[in-house]
Parts: sequence; structure tokens; C-alpha cells
Amino acid sequence: MLYAHGRGAILMIGQLRVIFGGEGIVDMSQFGRTKEKFLQRLMSLQHGIPSRDSLFHLFRAIDPMGLRDDILKLVSGWAGKSTDRRCAGPS
Repeated sequence: MLYAHGRGAILMIGQLRVIFGGEGIVDMSQFGRTKEKFLQRLMSLQHGIPSRDSLFHLFRAIDPMGLRDDILKLVSGWAGKSTDRRCAGPS
């Protein structure tokens, strides 16, 4: 069930899998199952690891440009709050 897992948990699993070299829904599902103990330290997984179907349905519904804009806003916010000039963005 998609909403039993929550979109945040599904997106986090997806993002982590991409960071670690995954390329698709099957990779995300396998990553979730093999790293479940690690993921439980990062997020609530009351209903276990989302199935491939749950992952597929959520990622199919995402507006790519909207997600891109949200990620850029998030990263810009991090850069603006950094005291480390290497991370502070352009001057």
C-alpha cells in the first residue's frame, strides 16, 4: 500500500539508491530489502520496505520538473546557511 509507507520514506530510498549507483525501481526495491536495518535508523518503516509496485506508482506520479525545482530550492537553502565558503554557493 503506497500511503502506508509514506512518500518521504519512498523518496529517501529512491534517492539513496541513486546515490549508490542504482538505476531503476527493481534496484530500489532490492536496495531497500538488503539495507533495511540501515534504513530503519534513518526513517520509520512501520510497514517494512515498500514493494516494487509502491515504488513504481509513486515515481510514475512525480512531476519531474516540480521535483527538480524542489531539490534546487532545498540545496540552495543548504548553501545559503553554510558557514563553510566552499559550500556557500556563488558570491
